[in-house]
Amino acid sequence: MQLEEGGLGRAGVAVRSAAAGSDGLVAMCVGMLAFVNTLPNGFVFDDHPAIERNPSVQRASGWSSVLHTDFWGTPAGSARSHGSYRPLTVLTLWLNRWLDAGGGARGFHAVNVLLHGLATWLLWCHARATLRRRSSAFAAALLFALHPLNSEAVALP
Repeated sequence: MQLEEGGLGRAGVAVRSAAAGSDGLVAMCVGMLAFVNTLPNGFVFDDHPAIERNPSVQRASGWSSVLHTDFWGTPAGSARSHGSYRPLTVLTLWLNRWLDAGGGARGFHAVNVLLHGLATWLLWCHARATLRRRSSAFAAALLFALHPLNSEAVALP
C-alpha cells in the first residue's frame, strides 16, 4: 500500500482540508465577536434621518417606494433630493425594519455583524484561492475582520 503525504494517507489529506476550511470560519467568528458588543447600542448620528425618519424605510406599505426615493427618503425627482440614489442600501434598511418587530437598533446591529462575518469569510475564500500560503489567506482575513476602518460600517446601522 502506497502512502501519500508523508505517511498520512487519505485521512491526513482530509484532516488538512478540514483544517484549511476551518481557518475561514475562525476568521469569520473572530470578526463577529469583535463587534458583538454593538448589539445593545442605539441609533446615532445620521441613523436618525436615514432610518428612523426615512419614510422609505418606515413605510409599512411596501418596498417599491425605495426605487423612487433617494437615500434620505426624498422623492428622486424632487428639487430637494440629495441625489444619493442607493436603492439596495435603502431596501436592506427597509427589509431590516420590516423583519424587526421591536423597531429598535438591535436588529440593524445584528444584521451588520452577520454581514461582516460573511464578508470576512468571502474575503478568506478569495485569499485562499489567490494566495499561495494558507497562513497568508488566514492573516488577510483576520486583518480585514479586525481592522479599525471597518468599525463604522459594522457598528453603525
